Amino acid sequence: MSALPSSDGAKSVPQFDIFKVSDDPDAQVQAMSEMMRPAADFAGLGWSGSEGLEIVRMWLLDGVILTEMKMRAHVMLRRPIHLRKYPNDTVMVRHHLSGQTSNEIGIDAYHAKPGDVHITDLTELWSGVATDAHFYGAALAHTTIGYDPARHPAHVPVVPPQSYDCEIADIFRYLITDAVYGELEKANAVAVQFIDLLTGYLDCVEADPDEPHPKDLRKLQMRAFLEKSLSNPELSTELVAEAFGLSRASVYRELSTLGGFDRYVQRRRLEEACKDLAFGDNTRGVIGEVAQRWQFSSVQHFSREFKRHFGVSPSQTVATWLFKLMPDDPHEMGKVTARGVPPWYAAI
Repeated sequence: MSALPSSDGAKSVPQFDIFKVSDDPDAQVQAMSEMMRPAADFAGLGWSGSEGLEIVRMWLLDGVILTEMKMRAHVMLRRPIHLRKYPNDTVMVRHHLSGQTSNEIGIDAYHAKPGDVHITDLTELWSGVATDAHFYGAALAHTTIGYDPARHPAHVPVVPPQSYDCEIADIFRYLITDAVYGELEKANAVAVQFIDLLTGYLDCVEADPDEPHPKDLRKLQMRAFLEKSLSNPELSTELVAEAFGLSRASVYRELSTLGGFDRYVQRRRLEEACKDLAFGDNTRGVIGEVAQRWQFSSVQHFSREFKRHFGVSPSQTVATWLFKLMPDDPHEMGKVTARGVPPWYAAI
């Protein structure tokens, strides 16, 4: 970790702020990647000076790492290979405040709206792409909140207006906007309440609830079909209609909740292309190949749609400092966190 704690008093909550590192955008993204490893691997899009990276900070409490992130555009990627470096399997709780955010766990893609809270298991492949995003995060070990991958789904939406859901969102906001700026002991007490609420919520969540209604099941199956077919040049409403024995009108109707067939496919292809440009083993920065893979008619068409969706060009996406794989020494991040850091975090 490159950032240094901003809290000097032993009774203050240890806080890390990325902007104490450097005014250089490459150094900022590099330091941010180091700092955010407990939450997500990261690549920035189109940084220019401090523009685009407005807030990146983290607080350390007993059993939970809290984060606040506000940025112009970003792409995050989680691979199981990274988590094997950690002493504990981890879940990430994200409270989305503003902006556009789309995430994917396996083939389960979802769009986060302002006000939503989502619990995400980071043990499996997870990725996210966002524009003008501002959100709070909480990284917790599976054992801290009783998360069981065999019993709980990889993605658990915690969405108001249910009263219990509102309580989780409210205490999350209070914890990260108020409690972390007070005494460590009091902040840890609020963190315990937050953890207890999450534990109680997960007690009521099962991986395989009652069999969904046939219409709901068909929508899930159609979305899974689209996700698997995004790179297929033959993907069309006709192909979906044929696969499910429906008319084209029925396909449009079923996919209306996703924003419609064309918009959904275009958005998902752009997001996958963005991840390829930022993280692809063989395609990082190869704009023409990425455009062709995700079925854009030309580099010009791809660049135009990419800029329209993310606000930056494909070339800006790959002209930034990208994360490196975690070093073999898992204690490297703890070298500057010896004072006032919980042992479970120092071991990362």
